[in-house]
Amino acid sequence: MTVRNATSSGILIALAAAVLVVAAAVIGLGGLMRVTAGTLPPGYEQFKNDTTVFADGSDVVVQSNGEPAHGSPYFETSDPRYEAYNGPNGSFMLNPNMIVPQTFEFRLPASPAEATVHAETPLGPIGVALNGVALFNQYAGPGQQALTSEIDSFDQYNGHPQNTGLYHYHIVPLGLTVQNGPEALVGFLLDGFPLYGPQESGQAVTNGDLDQYHGHSHATDEYPGGIYHYHLTAEAPYINGDGFYGTAGAVSDVQGPAPTAAPVTTATSTPVTVETSEPSATPQATATPATVETSEPSATPQATATPTSPGSGPPAPALLGDVDCRGSVNAIDAALILQFVAGLLGSLPCPAAADTNGSGNVNAIDAALILQFSAGLIGSLSP
Repeated sequence: MTVRNATSSGILIALAAAVLVVAAAVIGLGGLMRVTAGTLPPGYEQFKNDTTVFADGSDVVVQSNGEPAHGSPYFETSDPRYEAYNGPNGSFMLNPNMIVPQTFEFRLPASPAEATVHAETPLGPIGVALNGVALFNQYAGPGQQALTSEIDSFDQYNGHPQNTGLYHYHIVPLGLTVQNGPEALVGFLLDGFPLYGPQESGQAVTNGDLDQYHGHSHATDEYPGGIYHYHLTAEAPYINGDGFYGTAGAVSDVQGPAPTAAPVTTATSTPVTVETSEPSATPQATATPATVETSEPSATPQATATPTSPGSGPPAPALLGDVDCRGSVNAIDAALILQFVAGLLGSLPCPAAADTNGSGNVNAIDAALILQFSAGLIGSLSP
């Protein structure tokens, strides 16, 4: 056991307090947002939930693991983020897919402009929400399949995962609009133009208020000089209409561990996983699942999911300080501890890794030690 004198303990406590002040500026219910070099256009400072945002020449790069900050029945029942369905849809049916972390890199034009030719939106990600979750268009699969039955598989926050575990929204992401307000910025589409909520000036936005691309131009809080922007609506096409208003950037997704703070090398990026088909939810009143033209299994009733007891989760990692169980120790682990200490998180993904000083408790000193280790100020974490 390492013994520290009162002076060093006081320094650690002071450092942890300073970290709490800094973290408060970037940590909310949605988690941490890391901003690196470069000046960002308005609105990008609002990204959260363990996303990395930086300017790269004429692009803004957003990296995320694609997982929502809110709960979902599509997390494994052993995951602290598991939340049984509690929404208003009496026909909700859990689809057979579970959320799998991705490694997203969205490259969006920093100075978007109207395109000469307006390209159709593809299947798969067409943009990114402020919590790092992918935005999809109004179709369930090839051939412009409507979302009619698929909507019954959307969780209480209006998202669900497709067959590779990629969680996404097709319609209003309630986790953001409830927290930030129905008129607030929600995210950006791949062409760099912002997406706003389903209300404007206290009134619901309808398709009749928007052009064929599902947007219009005027001043917003982030752009007082005016800008073209999209709006969410309650009716189809929900997010985007007949294609991008501007020229779309790019998105890559290599399924696997979440991205680190270091910018990824774009030359090694691989094409995004495209959603070719999604499972269709079967209404509860139907005895036999309806025939659907997809290769996916039909949805199963929500009642089959049984949450585990509170506090259960992934097994303790071998790496001390790896609070998020991702195989490395960095500032994200410290941020999780700070959120837990502040009461913003009910539990930690890997609580056994959090007690870095062996005191038997998890507190801000543990976070401070992780930050010192990440910065190279101490050589190891050992209680």
